[in-house]
Order: sequence, then structure tokens, then C-alpha cells
Amino acid sequence: MIQRLFATSRSGIAQAVADLDETIHQIGSAIFAMRSPRGGRRAPREQVLSLAAEAGASLGFEPHLHLDGPIDQGVPEQVGAHMLAVLREALSNVVRHARATTVEVTVRAITGADLVVSVTDDGVGVVAPARPAGRGMENMTRRAQALGGEIRVEPGPAGKGTTVTWRVPLESPAAP
Repeated sequence: MIQRLFATSRSGIAQAVADLDETIHQIGSAIFAMRSPRGGRRAPREQVLSLAAEAGASLGFEPHLHLDGPIDQGVPEQVGAHMLAVLREALSNVVRHARATTVEVTVRAITGADLVVSVTDDGVGVVAPARPAGRGMENMTRRAQALGGEIRVEPGPAGKGTTVTWRVPLESPAAP
């Protein structure tokens, strides 16, 4: 590791430090998830980590994860199931269509407010389809609407790639 740092430029060192900070954050999230059993089922944080690893195997690189808030305690089980299905579909779309070199995944549970899942890639971006949106997009939209939320698909930062943002209220009476 030290040899890599010496071989890296100053800006590279700053990026390496940022990457290490993110890795430490992910390790902390994983440890927190292991301490939060849900009746023998895997905690949502652990499942998000697993989905990212699966996508990483297909992409050839690991998506960057940002997990914030009480994802294991503050998200009702059925809402969490919808969230995981949406994340799986969004990552699958990146694998199949984006030709991305980086992917950012954010899952944020805002106590008393919303659950937000965001997947941003630096790939080819949203291309006007020759046919209507596929069933995956329909399913993600239906899941958001069933919980009183919304989904947005828009160009990524600086117009490059795609950002999918799925937002649902955590206190939704419509939650199945």
C-alpha cells in the first residue's frame, strides 16, 4: 500500500485518501449490519452490499456505496423489500445498457421522512428507446407509486450517464 502511495501524484493521494475513507465507512456499515439481525433474515444493509457485489462482478468494478440513516431499523420490512427490488433492477440496467466505468449507489433513510435510493453511472446516458420502456422501469415506477413515492430518471452529473432516483415516504400508510 505504501508503495502505491509513493507512486501516486498529489491529486492521486487525495483520491486514495477519499477511497480509503469510503472503504472505512463501508466496513463500518457492514459491521453495523452484522449487529442488526432481523429475525434470522439478512439486514437490508447487508443485502445492499450483496447486490453491489453482484453488480460489481458483472461490471468488472465495485460500485461506490453510500449508506446513510437507520436503514436496518427505520425501514419497514415490506418497504425494504421494494427498495431491494428497485436497486437490483437499477443495477441490472447499468450492467446491461450503460457501458459505465463508475457507478455511485446511495441508500438514505431519513427518519420521519423518506427512503431514497439513487444509482448514478457515467455510461452512455438515457437513450430515447425505439420502443416503450421495459418492464423493469414499469416495475420500479409501480413500486414507487404503490408506496406513495416517485421515480426519476435523468441525465447524470454534467449531462453524462444516468441517474435513477427512487423516493418513497417511510411513514406511508399505503405500504403493503
